[in-house]
Amino acid sequence: MVAKRYPAEQVSEHEKSFLQQRKHERFRPAPNTMALIDIYSGDNDFFPYVKGLVTEESCNGVRVVVTNNEYWVENAQIKIKKDGEEPISAKIRWLRQIDFNTIVMGLEFISNPS
Repeated sequence: MVAKRYPAEQVSEHEKSFLQQRKHERFRPAPNTMALIDIYSGDNDFFPYVKGLVTEESCNGVRVVVTNNEYWVENAQIKIKKDGEEPISAKIRWLRQIDFNTIVMGLEFISNPS
């Protein structure tokens, strides 16, 4: 899986301004990079409940598209496992409803992925 930088010609001036304010550089994941999300398990368990599409990555988090359900709450602690990696704890930092059945959420890693 190879992450790619955003090509400069594909980013608008407004987006460039916003991107410059971020702490960490963002990367596009390989196409169809999926994440398994566990919203229930304790510290040592991992039982994925939802599968989502990873649309953006950085060293401290990811943006994931998932189906809408009543369990998504900002600041909730969850676990996420991207393709080929170990599960890691994360916090839901923000949620945006795209349509009736689709949500985009920003996840911040609580412990750094190894």
